[in-house]
Amino acid sequence: MRIKNNRSPKIILIALFVFLTTNFLYAQETVTFRTDRDTYIAGESVWIQANCLKSGTSLPSDLSKVIYFEVLNFKNVPVKQIKLFAKNGSTATQLVLPDTLSTGNYIIRAYTKWMRNYNVDFYFSKNIAVINPFAKNSFPKADKVYNSDTLIFYPEGGKIIRNKRNKLIAQSFDNYGNCIPVSGEIISLGGEKIIELETSNEGYAVFHFTPDEPGTYLFRFADNLKPRTIALPRILEKGINLQLENETNNNLIFNLAVENSNSNISSEGVLHIIHSNGIFLKRYPVLLKNNEKVTISGKSLPSGFLSALLINNYGEVVSSRYFEVSQSNRIKSLSIETEKKSYTAREPVSVKLINKGGLKNISVSVVKDCLLNSKTQIGKSASPNTIPFQTFEELANNDISINDLLLCFSPLENVMTELPDFSFLPEINGEIISGTIMDLENMQAVDNKTFILNFVGKNPTIDFSLTDSLGRFNFVTHRYGEQEIVIQPLERDTSNLNYKVNLKPAFCHRYASKPIEPLFIEAKNALEINQSIINMQVTSLYQTLNSSQFLKKEVSNAACFYGEPEISILTGDFIELPTMEEIFREIVPNTHLIKNEGKFIIQISEDETLRSTDGESFCMVDGVPIRKSNNILKMSPGEVEKIDVVNYEYFVKSQRLGTLLNVTTNSGDMSAFRFDSRLFRQVYYCYSPTYLFTSPDYSLESTRNSRIPDFRNLLYWNPNLTFNVEQKANVSFYTSDEYSKYTIIAEGINNAGVVERHVSQFEVKE
Repeated sequence: MRIKNNRSPKIILIALFVFLTTNFLYAQETVTFRTDRDTYIAGESVWIQANCLKSGTSLPSDLSKVIYFEVLNFKNVPVKQIKLFAKNGSTATQLVLPDTLSTGNYIIRAYTKWMRNYNVDFYFSKNIAVINPFAKNSFPKADKVYNSDTLIFYPEGGKIIRNKRNKLIAQSFDNYGNCIPVSGEIISLGGEKIIELETSNEGYAVFHFTPDEPGTYLFRFADNLKPRTIALPRILEKGINLQLENETNNNLIFNLAVENSNSNISSEGVLHIIHSNGIFLKRYPVLLKNNEKVTISGKSLPSGFLSALLINNYGEVVSSRYFEVSQSNRIKSLSIETEKKSYTAREPVSVKLINKGGLKNISVSVVKDCLLNSKTQIGKSASPNTIPFQTFEELANNDISINDLLLCFSPLENVMTELPDFSFLPEINGEIISGTIMDLENMQAVDNKTFILNFVGKNPTIDFSLTDSLGRFNFVTHRYGEQEIVIQPLERDTSNLNYKVNLKPAFCHRYASKPIEPLFIEAKNALEINQSIINMQVTSLYQTLNSSQFLKKEVSNAACFYGEPEISILTGDFIELPTMEEIFREIVPNTHLIKNEGKFIIQISEDETLRSTDGESFCMVDGVPIRKSNNILKMSPGEVEKIDVVNYEYFVKSQRLGTLLNVTTNSGDMSAFRFDSRLFRQVYYCYSPTYLFTSPDYSLESTRNSRIPDFRNLLYWNPNLTFNVEQKANVSFYTSDEYSKYTIIAEGINNAGVVERHVSQFEVKE
C-alpha cells in the first residue's frame, strides 16, 4: 500500500511504534524448568521437569504443546537437542548427556516455537557443569576463578554518567570465586580519594557516586598487603540513565538522569514495564529530560521480577533495569522436614513437605552435596528468573535490597531492534514441520500446490499443506522418537516430479549474548567429585542388574488416520500364496485388479459384488501414498504383514481421498518396496519419550542384603509432587551404600511464574 507523504517520517515511525507496543510485542508464554542438580558426569542423565506457562503466572499456556531443549557449550554449539510434548503445560523426562562431552560449563535452555518470534533473552536457561573423567582436561587445570581478590561493579541503568548521582553495586570475590568482604576507596584520575567502600561478608556493597569528569576512576585496596587498583566502568560525558529512586509497598518512583550537550532540549519517549518472562504490563509516556519522574502504583503490578525499559522516539532502548515489587506479607513458601539428620546405608528416609505458599509444579530431588553449585550465580546469568528467589532473600539485608541485587544483571538491550515478524506459529496441536518447496528446473517457489506429509511406519498418519506464494508449507504432526518423513505432491501425475524441499530448522539458531563462564573446581571439592565419578562408573557397570532405575514411559504415536478399517487382512492367517496378485484376488475382499495398457490398477468397491467406477484407489505402503498401485503387485508376499481396506469414501480435512488401501510390511520401513527416489524422504527426530525415575526398594531383607553395590549420586527424583487438600505431601526413599552429605531440593513455581527453591540437608554415616 502506498502512503502519501503528508506526514513526517518521524511521526509515521512513532505511530507504527505505538501500534506495535502491545502484548504481541512480547512473549505471551514462557518456559520454566528444573533439573535434579547442577553438576553431572558425562554420560549421566539430566532429569528435567518443565512447564509452559502464561507469562508472569503459574497457569499453563494455551498456546504451545511442544517444548524445545538444548544443551549448549561455550561456543553456543548445541551438543544435545530434544523436543518434549507438554500435556496441560507440563512434561518431564531425562536428557542423557553424551559421554564425549568435554569438561566444562554448559547451558540448558528451553523455549517454544512461538517464543522464537521474540528476543532469545526471554528463554529460560540454567548453567550446569559437566565433568568427563576420560577427557584430556578431566579437571580444569586451574582451580582459581581469578588471579587474586577482585571486585565487579554494576551501575544502575548500565552506565555511569558525569555530573549525575549514579548508583552502583559492588561484588567482591576471592580468587576461588567465593564472596568475601573487601575494603578500600574509590580514587579520581588524579589519585584523590572520593569514596570509602567496604563490601559485606556476603561480598556486596551499594553506593552512590557523582563523578565530575569523564574517564576512568579506580578502586584502590590492599590485596595480601600489596596495593591494587581495579577500574570502574568508564565515565560517560553524556547519556541517559533510568534510576529507581524510591520504592514502597504502594508506589515506585523512577527518575531520569540525563546529561547532554544542551540541557534545554528534550524529546518524547516511553517507559515500558514488562515481566522478565516477557509479558507486557504497562506503558507510560515520558519526557527524556533530567529529573523527569514516573510514579507507578506497586499494587497495579504483579509480584516477581520485572523490567523497566526506557525507549526513545526511534524505538531504541536507552536505559533499563530489573526490579521487583516488595511484598511485606511474604511468608516462607515451603517447609521440608526429615525425621532426623543422620542415617545409615540402605536406611529408609521419610520427608514431610508443607506447601504454605501455594507453589505449583513442585519437583523434589535428593542429591550429593558436592553436585550442587555452592556459589551464588548472581551476575552470571542473563535473567534473574534462572536463579531461585530464595538466593536473593538470603543475600538481602538492611543495607542491600533485592532491587539493589538486581543491578548485577545486565540491562536488557536490543529488545525492540528486531520487531517480531511472527513467522513461527504456536504449536497448539502438535509439532509444526515447516519449510519451502522449490522447482529444480527454474528454482522458483512451487506455489499454490497441495503437498502431503507421511511418516514411514505401521501407524499411518497424513497431513496436507497448501504452499503459499513463496512455496512455504506447514504440517502438524504428533509423533515420538526417530522417524522417517516423506513429502510429496497430492496430485497423481508424477511425470514432472522435480522439486526440492528445504525444511526449516526445528531449533533456534540465535543465542543470548551472555557468555558461558569457564568451569573452575576448588581443590577441596575434588575428592568428593572424584568419588561421584566412581559412583557413576559403578552404577553404569551394574545398570543391567538395576534396569528398573530408568523406566521408559510408554508413549503411543498418533492413531492411524483412518481408524479401524472395515477390512484388515493378516496375511499370516492364510495359506502362503506365491504372488501379490493372487493375494488380492483370493483373500482381500472388495478389491479388484483392473488391467489397463498392460498394467494393473487396484480399485475398491463398497460391496464385494460391485465394482468401483471411480478409478484407482488411494494406495499406500507402510503409510506412504503410492501413485502406481501396479508396483504393489511386484512386492514379495512373504514380506507383507497385513492389508487394510477402507471401502468407502474417505475425507481428511477438506481433501477427498476416496477409498483407501494400506499395505503394511513386516519391517514397516518400506524396504520391501521400490521407493521412488524423486520423492523427499528424510530421517526426522520427533518428541523424545518420557522416562520415569525409580530407585531401589530395600524393605525386603533379600534386597537389603544384596551384594549388588548401590552408589547412586541421585537418591530420589519426583518431577511433580502431589499435595493433599491440606497442602501436605510425603516422599520416601532409601539411602545408598555411600557415606556422604546429601541435600533435599524442592523447587516450585509461585504465582508470578518465578521458580522458588527450598533445601534441607542430611548425612549418611557408618
